[in-house]
Amino acid sequence: MSSPHTPRRIGPPAPWSSNPLMRRGDRLVSAALLLSVVIALTLVPLFWMAGAATYSSVTERAAQATPVTATIESVGAADPTAMDATATVKWMRDGVPRTDTTVVPRGTEAGGTTTIWTGPNGTVVPVPPGPFERVLSAVMVATLGWGAAIGLLATAVAMLGQSVTRRHEQLWDREWDQASSENGWASH
Repeated sequence: MSSPHTPRRIGPPAPWSSNPLMRRGDRLVSAALLLSVVIALTLVPLFWMAGAATYSSVTERAAQATPVTATIESVGAADPTAMDATATVKWMRDGVPRTDTTVVPRGTEAGGTTTIWTGPNGTVVPVPPGPFERVLSAVMVATLGWGAAIGLLATAVAMLGQSVTRRHEQLWDREWDQASSENGWASH
């Protein structure tokens, strides 16, 4: 008799179970599940390092970006539904005038100034991510990478389980066919 406090097993029995009703295929699926859990846990440090490398890379690129005040030369026609417009801007770098295009808020007029970000070679780069965005990108790389690995492992175990189940059903059908034949044990 079972009570609400009786511990129940979660998942299949262990591959080393002494249960005589556990078939070889059941042991195979159980071992594959156990192996996939071990692999998933060993992948945690790998994806932790991938997240740390992402954070370092994004932080390094952000450190190389330099804010520059640029003069707006002209503003392109803005889409009425857009919040931004494209503008041609001009700034000085090492005494040499530079010109490029960037995005400015809609309604910005020529002759004003805007802050742009330039890379080490003086070209316009996107606004570097702040500290929160850097951490978020690192966490997303690590989490999504590990999640994808777990998804692949779970899919492999599920496919193996379906294959084993299909094989067990074929053996069961063959046994019933033999039992119901003229000389089978069920025909007497």
